[in-house]
Amino acid sequence: MKKKVVGISILGGLLLFLRLINLGFTLHNQFFSTPEHIQAFNEQLNIHHDGTFDVNETIVYNFGATPHHGIYRTIPLTSDVNGIHREIKIHINNVEMDWNGEMYTENVNNGVQTIQIGNPSTTTSGVHTYTIDYSVSNQIGNFPNFDELYWNVTGNDWAVPINAASVVVTPDFPTTITDAKCFTGGMRSTDTNCTITKNTSFTTTKLLNNYEGLTIVTAFPAHTFPTSTLSQTQPSYTIGSLISPYVIPILIVIAPCYYILLPIGLLWWYMKHKHKNRFGKVTVNFDIPKDTKGNILTPMEAGTVDATKLEINDVVATVFDLAIRKHISITEVDKDVYRFNKLTKDTTILTLHEQQLLKWIFAGKETVKTTDLSDDLLLTFDDLEGSVFDSLVNKGLFIKDPKHQQSIIKTFAFYSFATLNIFTGILLLCFLKVFNGRTQDGDLVDWKIDGLKLFLKGMSKEYTWQSNQLALVEKMIPYAIAFGYVDKFMEQITKIYPNYQPTWYSGSHGFTVMPHNLFTSFQQSYTLASSSGFSGGGFSGGGGGGGGGGSW
Repeated sequence: MKKKVVGISILGGLLLFLRLINLGFTLHNQFFSTPEHIQAFNEQLNIHHDGTFDVNETIVYNFGATPHHGIYRTIPLTSDVNGIHREIKIHINNVEMDWNGEMYTENVNNGVQTIQIGNPSTTTSGVHTYTIDYSVSNQIGNFPNFDELYWNVTGNDWAVPINAASVVVTPDFPTTITDAKCFTGGMRSTDTNCTITKNTSFTTTKLLNNYEGLTIVTAFPAHTFPTSTLSQTQPSYTIGSLISPYVIPILIVIAPCYYILLPIGLLWWYMKHKHKNRFGKVTVNFDIPKDTKGNILTPMEAGTVDATKLEINDVVATVFDLAIRKHISITEVDKDVYRFNKLTKDTTILTLHEQQLLKWIFAGKETVKTTDLSDDLLLTFDDLEGSVFDSLVNKGLFIKDPKHQQSIIKTFAFYSFATLNIFTGILLLCFLKVFNGRTQDGDLVDWKIDGLKLFLKGMSKEYTWQSNQLALVEKMIPYAIAFGYVDKFMEQITKIYPNYQPTWYSGSHGFTVMPHNLFTSFQQSYTLASSSGFSGGGFSGGGGGGGGGGSW
């Protein structure tokens, strides 16, 4: 009997021991093996009247049980949308861990500022609170009807989830935040899992998974802040950051070919296949641009052949062309304000890019003023450019959209600079416009366009045939706009035809000033959609700020 009791006691003790071990593993997993994550990401934005603002960023980071030195934070210094670049400046004021000063380093590489926080000689684990104070300039956008702060609060490049994020926007001078939006999720997501309080306080309502973030947009009355700077030139970065430690050995092997034969080969190919002199000397051409089969190219197509990209001038030129061809009429209703009237009911007779342009202008209406035009030209512009290149490819003037080819050339150019082959790098950048996807036929059409440009910029009374060719001269107005010679061309039209009054236009100021006014209006719509979070372009990851970070 005693042996049985003892056996039961031993068994019970063993079971209890196993339960204690299991409990230990459970407690270990619960308290020491928590996956790395951000418990809270909170920002305070203090906006100044001069357009700068201070950021107080508090990141509650849970390392779990794995030792780390600290965290790093990355913030891009540029935002780029379809050729429009905004370069912001960031100045780090203070960095703390758990409300005490902490060691940190900062550097800028390829347009990204990195703040690395922590001591490389020590490690830490568990939960710690990091505070980064920094100042930002040249981020607030200026638009006709409002000023705007479009700010990516958390960034979308964190490889760990963020349990909760919030931001409070506080101007330090008397003003009003007239509108606000917020976006959450992965890059370009338009999800709005966030709340907005009094247009100043923003809080996420759902966990942000890896590579998801919070972005906000706030609007202020127009002219609240000084005008910020936008550029169509990509900011340059140091070549040194591109150099790999393996470059020197590679150069020893390939240097003779890479430094000597490649540049010679490029020059030979250019002279034989791309130099315009192979077609002969450019002479004055009086003919409207046509493809090699004799079909007329629209101003949008001709301008794209000439510049190897679509430009706002080409869009304005198409409006004139549609008016001259009696598909629309234009009436001046006020200084710099025009009304478009749609005359064509069946737009299927037009090219696809002309249909797309009319759809953007009229938006289902029959009459519209320039002041009422939609502010999302950026989205339509992409469609227009795609349709134009499709048409030019079908006509045998391009192999494909040159953006793809030119991106490859840029990559090789940067690699040449990084490997110290400066001459080849410069040569590739100089040839960037030559590597444009145009075919032999496309180059021939472009050569003829150069001849037409000689006429457009030098039209005068010396060309006596013009007095009897008003219809042809009128049809050339859109091409003068597309090629950038409209000022000289219009000046000569008023001299040769002083009583000329087009049937497609009516107004007291004359139609000669209209190209510039329409260009300004369209450019404004394009720029607004390119850089605004309110005008059809708002999404998570947009605007300035952003980036991300992680542990190290």
